[in-house]
Amino acid sequence: MKETRDMETEKSGVGVEENTTDSEDILRDIRITTVMIVAHLVITALFCWLAVTIIDHTLTGVIVGIIAWSLILFKTPVWDWCFINTKANWVVIMANQTTYDVVPSKLADRTDVESFPLRSMREVGPGIRGKLPWEVRSAELNLESEIVIGNKSSGSPLKCVTGNEIEVFVVWQVILTPLRGYLVNFIRQDETAVKAYFSGQFEQAILTWVKGQDEGGIAGKLSDLRLAFEHVFGGPNEVHPQERKNGTFTGDPQINSYARNAEFQQAAQAGQVAQRLQVVVQTVNAAFGEGVKPDPNVVLAAAAGLTGKPLEGVLIIPGLTGKDPKSIAALAMAAQNKQTQNKGK
Repeated sequence: MKETRDMETEKSGVGVEENTTDSEDILRDIRITTVMIVAHLVITALFCWLAVTIIDHTLTGVIVGIIAWSLILFKTPVWDWCFINTKANWVVIMANQTTYDVVPSKLADRTDVESFPLRSMREVGPGIRGKLPWEVRSAELNLESEIVIGNKSSGSPLKCVTGNEIEVFVVWQVILTPLRGYLVNFIRQDETAVKAYFSGQFEQAILTWVKGQDEGGIAGKLSDLRLAFEHVFGGPNEVHPQERKNGTFTGDPQINSYARNAEFQQAAQAGQVAQRLQVVVQTVNAAFGEGVKPDPNVVLAAAAGLTGKPLEGVLIIPGLTGKDPKSIAALAMAAQNKQTQNKGK
């Protein structure tokens, strides 16, 4: 997994992990590796001392002692008993065959955000690491693996209901990756369960936020929704307890799009057109002056022109306007104003 969070950030609230390198698994890995290296250096020194004592020549004895222990280390199973070489960007979960995990007998011994620890398993990072002779490989994880959750690729937006009971649809996406230091928790559950948990949490956050807004104001607050969505699990510089519990990092939460219900969108557009037509009709009627009632055909044609409807195909039949010069002039002026507006755009 590529480092995308600053693990050195200070705690800023409940549920923030100060530094994942302080996880118990990583500290155990460092301790065991250090012990194994020191132990083999001591054994090498002991072999050198014995060789010097027998040969009675310091340089020759040291060389013989190093060669003797190297042969034992690399030509016998000793190396495999004491060390493990993990390739880059991979992690190995080691199982201790002499340790038993005990489920806490009291509920008070368990926290709300972490499962009881597994002492029989630990995480070993990339490179040459120390191991105990009675530890065996249990699982291997690719740190660059990714699990994509959300509805961006499925084409099925999340249906939400606003505070004023209007349906809207939201498209979102989050990338889940392994969280170093807590990968023992990652292998304790199925990938489907991990996806279901995080999908549920993110969708609930969206539903709750949308429910607290009126539909008319959501479009202007999408930046607030995106910010809230990014902080469902603490934000980009924090590691949430639930992320540690699941051994999963929630990277780059995204709100991709927002849309109204199709029927509501059509109704809203129709309402806007109706309001505009009302203003246009009032304007055309005012152009005739008081006491003059224009032909409805003229009013509708003028309204169509001013609201963006094409005038092509509108047939003005002589007599329908009552041969009123003012009616003809109003229609011509409406069309001319519309053409001027179009050129100005």
